[in-house]
Amino acid sequence: MPEPKIDVPEAIPLMGVEAVVAFDAAAVAGRISDPGSSDPAHHQIEAKVVLIPQPGQSGFLKSRSTLAAPDGSYRLAGIAPGEYMLYAVPPGVTAELTDPVLQSTLERFGRPLRLQPEDTVTVDLPLAPREAVRW
Repeated sequence: MPEPKIDVPEAIPLMGVEAVVAFDAAAVAGRISDPGSSDPAHHQIEAKVVLIPQPGQSGFLKSRSTLAAPDGSYRLAGIAPGEYMLYAVPPGVTAELTDPVLQSTLERFGRPLRLQPEDTVTVDLPLAPREAVRW
């Protein structure tokens, strides 16, 4: 599949321009658990949920992220159909999660997803420990 490209004449200013691509968006929702917590029932979750397209996918697929609510719930919507990996990492992690070596380290904490048009899937995830994402 060719890389996406939009040609805009130089005479047209791009400030404030928003490009919208229509597709049958998918959504992912669920809850993050912290296996390292001594009292999971009363523990506030601090997590960033990251959705990363798998290699070989269309150039239209982009990484997405959101912060989980204190109860661990999260939702990502407006996702283009495709194959992804979903991770929950501590907020503030600056490691490049698209790095294949880091992804192999995080594999046991992530979930592979194949999202079809208009899918709404529920995926519960464990929070990856900070040590797993230190680089």
